Amino acid sequence: MCQGTYSPKIREDLIPYLYKIGRATQTPMTQVVDLILRPVIENLEGRGIFRTIENYERDVKRLSTVVAKLVKTRKKEDRAELIKLVKSLH
Repeated sequence: MCQGTYSPKIREDLIPYLYKIGRATQTPMTQVVDLILRPVIENLEGRGIFRTIENYERDVKRLSTVVAKLVKTRKKEDRAELIKLVKSLH
């Protein structure tokens, strides 16, 4: 799903808890985080949350393209397309 590599920073106040869990279970902290996050992400994925986000991102991209085009050309057809697109976002 994700492209490229992104390594988010974990809040400093959470590190001691992850460390203690990892130490108690003899599991690396990266695996502890994976074990905690994976069920949540799978649940959200099963509920279609990511498809919804991807649809919104696609709509925003389409809207941006139409707005940029409208700003450049100011054609009546472009304004109608923009209005149609904005209405479809609701």
